[in-house]
Amino acid sequence: MNTRTYLICMLFLFPACMKSTPKPEMTAKEIAMPAPREEERVAAQSDDIAPAIASKVIQTANVSFETDAFNKCRVAVNDVIKKYGGQVTNEKQDKGEYSWRSETTAKVPANKLDSALNALEGIAGVFNEKTVNTEDVTKQYIDMDARMRTQQALEQRYLQLLQKAGTVGDMLEIEEKLSQVRAVIEAAKTNMKQIDDQVAYSTLTINYWQVMKNSSLRRPGFASQAWDSVKDGWDAIVATVLGLIAAWPFIIVAVIIFIFVRRWRKNRRLRKQVASHQ
Repeated sequence: MNTRTYLICMLFLFPACMKSTPKPEMTAKEIAMPAPREEERVAAQSDDIAPAIASKVIQTANVSFETDAFNKCRVAVNDVIKKYGGQVTNEKQDKGEYSWRSETTAKVPANKLDSALNALEGIAGVFNEKTVNTEDVTKQYIDMDARMRTQQALEQRYLQLLQKAGTVGDMLEIEEKLSQVRAVIEAAKTNMKQIDDQVAYSTLTINYWQVMKNSSLRRPGFASQAWDSVKDGWDAIVATVLGLIAAWPFIIVAVIIFIFVRRWRKNRRLRKQVASHQ
């Protein structure tokens, strides 16, 4: 009797135990939640704690001027860049027959750009050209920051899910999503750092040149001019001969027509003379 009662109790308890067993599919469903809705939720949370972002303005400047002493000017320009905490990023020189030119590009702290420009004007005396451009990228920066914080919140959400993963498949799926989210975060950080660098350091381009004062270089002498005239005359003769060679078919046709017309007129005069004698 006791054995029968024990078996009956076991029959009732076994289904109850089966129902209380957790299903690993719940974690998979949680992982596969609609991404847009989840992003909206974490975006709303991150907006509540969004830090205030100062305006982001990128400045670029370009100046050009003429100098009487190229090497001295080059030293002075580099000294100005160093004095105001800048650094030369590129320098290109071109020394030709009539002028010596340089294009120097430098990065200068944005808060010292005006001082550097004033110092360069002291070297130049007068700028031939001066342009200063500004670009406000605050909105672009705010958008990047919001997207980065949204992805960071998603990253924390996936890390929580990873701790609750019940199967290897769930873990692999969460790891894949984490990799995608972290790639977006790193890209946003890189772009934001690039903007921060451009805002902190303005790009300054300096063009200056020296015109050669040696008259022999600027104006050819008589002998040189005479030789150039001889070459020009010879070139004209060669061009004429080549032109005649190229036009020989037309010349032959013109000669034939000329001979034909001349003979026709001569024969016509002879016929008139014979007719008048008769």
